[in-house]
Amino acid sequence: MTPAALVLAASLLLQPMADSLGDPLPEGAIQRLGTLRLRYAGGVVDHWYLDGDTALVVLPDATEVWDMALGEMVDRVELPFTVRAADLSPDQSRLLLASRMDLIDWDRADREVMARWDTAQAGIVTAAYSPDGMRALSVGGNPPTLKQWDLITGEELLSADSDIAQYTDAVYGADGLTAWIGGGHEWVIEEWDLEAGERRRAIHRDYITYNLTLRPDGERLLVGSRHHASEWDTSSAKRLQAYSGHHGHAVPSVAYCGDYSELLTGSRDGSIRRWNADSGELLFRWFPLQSHVTRMRVSPGGLWVMAYGGGKLVETSPEDGQARIQWPRHEGEVTDVAVLPGGRVASASTDGSIRIWDPVSGGCLDVRWPVTDPPMEIHGIAVSADGRRLAAACKDARVRELDLMTGTLRRTLAGHRGFVRDVTYVGRSGRLVSAADDGSVVLWGRDGDEPLARLEGHLGGVLSLACSSDGRRALSGGRDGTVRLWDLAAGMALDVYRGHRGWVEAVGFDGEGGILAAGRDGRLLHWDSAAPEQPRAEYALGGWARALAIDEGRSVAYAVDESRDLMGIDLHTGETTVSRSGHSMAMTALALDTQRGRAITGSADTSLLVWDLER
Repeated sequence: MTPAALVLAASLLLQPMADSLGDPLPEGAIQRLGTLRLRYAGGVVDHWYLDGDTALVVLPDATEVWDMALGEMVDRVELPFTVRAADLSPDQSRLLLASRMDLIDWDRADREVMARWDTAQAGIVTAAYSPDGMRALSVGGNPPTLKQWDLITGEELLSADSDIAQYTDAVYGADGLTAWIGGGHEWVIEEWDLEAGERRRAIHRDYITYNLTLRPDGERLLVGSRHHASEWDTSSAKRLQAYSGHHGHAVPSVAYCGDYSELLTGSRDGSIRRWNADSGELLFRWFPLQSHVTRMRVSPGGLWVMAYGGGKLVETSPEDGQARIQWPRHEGEVTDVAVLPGGRVASASTDGSIRIWDPVSGGCLDVRWPVTDPPMEIHGIAVSADGRRLAAACKDARVRELDLMTGTLRRTLAGHRGFVRDVTYVGRSGRLVSAADDGSVVLWGRDGDEPLARLEGHLGGVLSLACSSDGRRALSGGRDGTVRLWDLAAGMALDVYRGHRGWVEAVGFDGEGGILAAGRDGRLLHWDSAAPEQPRAEYALGGWARALAIDEGRSVAYAVDESRDLMGIDLHTGETTVSRSGHSMAMTALALDTQRGRAITGSADTSLLVWDLER
């Protein structure tokens, strides 16, 4: 090899690896399954459309501009301060940013501070430009304070307090001379005369107001509050319509569609509802998120709605709820992962889907939905030894077994009375064991839908399972902090292992007659199976352990935890053999592919990472 070739090869080795979309991978990872684009572990302060295809996103420490049609970030600016609230100027040239008690007028083109001043307000919840962009409101949450500023001179034009319990949101009136302030409790909306510095009126009885949106013509005010959404006439302060039926959930966000005759409400359950504004008729509902829809923006022309909640920014059509870009990824936390024969990977999620992945290319090969309308959270999965069956532990107290060849549902097993938390196959027999919040462990036959045995003894929910390689014994870990060893043939408990100081989230056999368990106390405990009274070894993990996998051939135990770490521990020496990190949120799932020297981790950030354990 020539010197030039050697230099090129060395430079390539030093370059960070990239996933299938070209985004960088953490050190030691060889592929990402599911993209992290528009995923924000640190949260989103606010977002806007700049035009029909371009969006501006304000984060606590940066601003980003995205081409939403392509799903690509086109600009990112790091900010030299932490942002708590933000607003975009009417001409889109500036940002009004609140940082602690400071209000900052930020020039987007020059990327610099135009003006900055101390508001002396604790906990600013809203910063808002006036319609002409010449003045600004700053709203303190608790205690509730309202101030108006001249952005040219920095002069404080108004300072007022309120007897409302707290402030949560604010908007200028269309004339810029009034403001609507939302908060809680009891009377939850105030109208202020900004010139006189006086409160005109208080309206709307509810527990709390979350979001206020003024219709662009200024004639209507749309309100998202604790029990419903409502629309108000801004002249008379008369309520025109209420939009209820969110199944008791709060309405954290509201928005007008391109056509003012329709509007959107974002709910705590992750759904968006489209309504006829005049009649109050519900026209359509969809679930783009798994938790609170905290902010929505509708694109110019009304073709798309961009919504944020739970660390995710999503863009869907208000007509049919379909995403503009069909990202190959989970939309919720990855709860479990398994390796299929041939090296393919299966993963389950709180979004109700099971995805099959190629761990080399990063491509999603298939998607299965054991339950639809709406999808049901899946807490655990297991693959049979022959790779033909996949069992899913579901939130509705059922286990569903799928045929992996055809994707069809083979059977539904209804024997629990609580969320099913884990499921595993018993050796090569095709039998199943499941565990649930009802405190039971249930053994199922290879076929049929009646339990073969019900194993009880845990004082509380059972969270984790493992079966010995010969299929004769099973382990279970529970909320009572115990690990229990079961004889599956006799259907009886053999021993109880104590030592954890919290929920036991993961259990396993070490292949040498030992038992392992990890839990919320951040410890991995190792017992001799014949000596349940006292663990023979204890290993400290990075935090709350979520999953455990054991390489019996090498006597290495791997664990993942809330601190986003994958750790490998040599069970003979106690030394750490592997340490990997790189997910943006907690690691929640783990599987080993010992044949190929890989580990696959799943995360609350909705993605999976494939790790080379030899690097």
